[in-house]
Amino acid sequence: ELPNLGAYAFDPGKSLMLNSGLIAARFEHVSLIEDAVVLLDRLWNAGLVRHDVEQFAIAEAFRIAGVPIKLIDREFEHYCPRWSKRYMRRRLRRHARSDAAERGGARPSVPFCKTRVRLFKGLSLLRLGLRALARQPRRRSAVPAQ
Repeated sequence: ELPNLGAYAFDPGKSLMLNSGLIAARFEHVSLIEDAVVLLDRLWNAGLVRHDVEQFAIAEAFRIAGVPIKLIDREFEHYCPRWSKRYMRRRLRRHARSDAAERGGARPSVPFCKTRVRLFKGLSLLRLGLRALARQPRRRSAVPAQ
């Protein structure tokens, strides 16, 4: 139950993940933002820990209210590089909801800096390279063993 929109049910056919982090709203949309915050808290409490879940909650509130959403991917370039997103997703997954319960329901705090992301990227690529090498068939030497 959302405070202004009423009952909420996830609809896989209509629910969208609009991942930009940028919204433009009018003053008359304040109640929708309030509903999005309530939905966001409920998603977090249900164990959905993602760095972009608030964008889903806002899109859902606007969709349910029938407010048209215009995509601006041609006008706006996303600022978050791929490896930064991967780093944040991995770190958030490590902070399980059980850990949050131990902290009294507090949201996880993830330290972010370019050096950490670069180390994460380097180790990830090294791990992928080692996996690829392990999958290759071993070559036999041309010289017979004596």
